[in-house]
Amino acid sequence: MKKLLALILGAVAIAGCRSLPESVGGTFDPARPLITVTAENRLVVNQEPIIVPRRGVDWTITWQLPRDGKARFLKEKGITIELLDKLLGPDGNPMRDSEAQVARINRELGADPARERSIFGCKFRNEYEYECVIPGHIRQIQYHGLFSYTIRVTIDGKLVISDPRVMY
Repeated sequence: MKKLLALILGAVAIAGCRSLPESVGGTFDPARPLITVTAENRLVVNQEPIIVPRRGVDWTITWQLPRDGKARFLKEKGITIELLDKLLGPDGNPMRDSEAQVARINRELGADPARERSIFGCKFRNEYEYECVIPGHIRQIQYHGLFSYTIRVTIDGKLVISDPRVMY
């Protein structure tokens, strides 16, 4: 009887997983994050933070908006990666007392959030796609880092901004 009950509970659990929406139960692709728009016109990225693999080669991230939605990327500055927020240790936790090192790295990268300028190359592909290239080897960063970025879209002619994170 116990084996039958365990078998039934296992089948129910597996069936429940299959009923999850793809955005919840699916696999995330750090190269192609999806941006959805809530009923209140807020932007939600399906990955927070976007985790970029460190493989020593350039990594292109292409953000995508729903093609059947009302949001459109701005042609200029649709996405900008402005600065390094914090350094992370090998365990993924923020490094203590790293503020001076973060400030030095941001100076070397030319970070200036007030200018809304991207420290990495970002460009408009079309109204629904915007891409940025993260260099494969950022000499200034010996550890993992958490970068601040900004998404700018228009919805019904109104500017909507969001500021999620990228982990390298």
